[in-house]
Amino acid sequence: MKTIKYFLLILIVALTYSKVYSQKDSTIQNSITISTGLNQGYFKDSNFSPLNYSISGVNYGITYSRRKNKSIFFTSIDFNNNTINTMQQTVFPEAIYLQGKVKIAYLRKLTKISNKVDFFLGGQYQSNIDYIDWQGESTSFLVAHSLGISFYGEFRFNNKHAINASISLPLFTLMVRPPYSGFDEELDENSDKPLRLITNGYFTSVNNYVSPSFSIQYEYNLTKRFSISGEYQMNYQNQSKNDRLITYQNQIRIGLSYKF
Repeated sequence: MKTIKYFLLILIVALTYSKVYSQKDSTIQNSITISTGLNQGYFKDSNFSPLNYSISGVNYGITYSRRKNKSIFFTSIDFNNNTINTMQQTVFPEAIYLQGKVKIAYLRKLTKISNKVDFFLGGQYQSNIDYIDWQGESTSFLVAHSLGISFYGEFRFNNKHAINASISLPLFTLMVRPPYSGFDEELDENSDKPLRLITNGYFTSVNNYVSPSFSIQYEYNLTKRFSISGEYQMNYQNQSKNDRLITYQNQIRIGLSYKF
């Protein structure tokens, strides 16, 4: 809930800034996108079980972007409400798997290729939060605060139709991954200090945490202000230092955007 409040605060500040300064640059375009879809994938958490699990759930997202001729700034929040299942359900019960992702990125345009194609490259901050509840028998979680790189490309057929794709890769990460399962003394001590709990970790890089993501999206402009989109997104996580956690997820979702 606090994360959502912080995001809304950032969004309000960004909207205020864009309203004050948009008259100075007519090329500025702001947009807000709300999206939802299905999430399917693979999961393994050595904290609790040696088995491979399947993931199924629903995804929700909200994104704010601010675009100029030579740059793009955006911030987004994604939330996944999943369940985890295995063939050995009587031994290892069904679990609830909650995920949150917060991303802030700034990208600059690369050398212009044509009037219909643009490419952008830049840096990003991203937080991944994974919480697994094994139906009261045990809990497990991972929190990764990362700095990395992001690449974005767009092809516009005309004023109505466009396709865009993005690839991002975290490079340096503050990892919070308790090497235990169940209810631990550290969890009990910090249960009323969530900020400390999700930042009390260690620094690592791609040697211990690999988490690339890829998306491709088709956008159709209904009017000058509104557009709809269909998107496929792939997210992967592999944390190997303390009790390996692997997730691989495919998302298909639709979105509605308002541009101003």
